[in-house]
Amino acid sequence: MSSIYFLSTLDMFKKDIDYAHLISSGREKYGENKYEDSIEDFTKAIKKIPNFIDAYIWRGMANFKFKKYADSIEDFNKSIDRIPTIESNPFSFLAYFHRGNVKFALKDYQGAMVDFNKATEFKEVYTTYFDNEFIDRTYNIHAGAKSKINDFTDELRQGHTAIKWSGYAKFELKDYQGAIKDFNRYIDLEPNDSYALTWRGVIKFALKDYQGAIHDLTKGIESLRKKADLLNTYMLLGAAKFQLKDYQGAIDDYTKAIEINPNDQIALKYLDKCKNNFKK
Repeated sequence: MSSIYFLSTLDMFKKDIDYAHLISSGREKYGENKYEDSIEDFTKAIKKIPNFIDAYIWRGMANFKFKKYADSIEDFNKSIDRIPTIESNPFSFLAYFHRGNVKFALKDYQGAMVDFNKATEFKEVYTTYFDNEFIDRTYNIHAGAKSKINDFTDELRQGHTAIKWSGYAKFELKDYQGAIKDFNRYIDLEPNDSYALTWRGVIKFALKDYQGAIHDLTKGIESLRKKADLLNTYMLLGAAKFQLKDYQGAIDDYTKAIEINPNDQIALKYLDKCKNNFKK
């Protein structure tokens, strides 16, 4: 009897090891943009241990990269179906977060918002499990402590990011007040995210809070580097200042936008309009 128990335990241990190696290999390939190869590893991991959710989540993410949205949704559904309670797996919020991303890509903003909100709810439980032994079974058991902490920090931030994406979904649904609340929550957690600041400025502009929009856009633009982001932000700053009849400020911003793209017809049009109003 004891030998049978030993062999059974050994087999379970081997499956855990094989599963961890396949997950590690799949994640590495995913990071190298080898999505097809990563899907193969995650599928093998699922065959080893069908009830662990990690492989489904990672395969869903890889399918999303392939724009195989139906397959991606199915993987996230399967991972969620295997979560009897929030407490049963502290990483389960990732399934809701990534399923929300797929729904957002499909323009199902209402469904995306529900998933993002669920992800933030699960994330709160996740923080209480930060040092749980479950981690050793879920991730590569040979990984060093430092790399594990980096993994946990990244995943915790994905929980934060779910709040931001809920805000994006609400913005698309024209629920601007709800979007502002989500961005306020997110920025409290991630105050250095310049894109979040500029997006909150966009929402404030939609709410006709032009002074608030200028504040956020001015603060956010300091860390922007991409020309397209800078162009759009200067354009919106110019528009906000124009609404407040700060024509000189608007002229300055539209001029900066034109320096980035001299052929931007909208910027040229509104620059002339500001100059005409400034002369009056």
